Amino acid sequence: MKEHFLGIDIGSSYTKFVATDDEGAIVHTDIIPTLSRRRELYEEALIKIKNQFNIRRTCATGYGRRNVQSDTQRTELISAAAGA
Repeated sequence: MKEHFLGIDIGSSYTKFVATDDEGAIVHTDIIPTLSRRRELYEEALIKIKNQFNIRRTCATGYGRRNVQSDTQRTELISAAAGA
């Protein structure tokens, strides 16, 4: 099974998900209201992604990055500089 990587950008209004394959191709995107407003939407989106893809590692960025479990956390500036 192919390995995938998940990026989560938790902004003040919206949370964005992007999954890539091991070659860097985008295979999934999703946008939901930020978890502080609807935490169950976040949990549902995460379960859906993890059921669909073999997620090897996750990275969280954005205003709420410390509010979720991930393998690594990066500021928006670091993520933008890396081209994520």
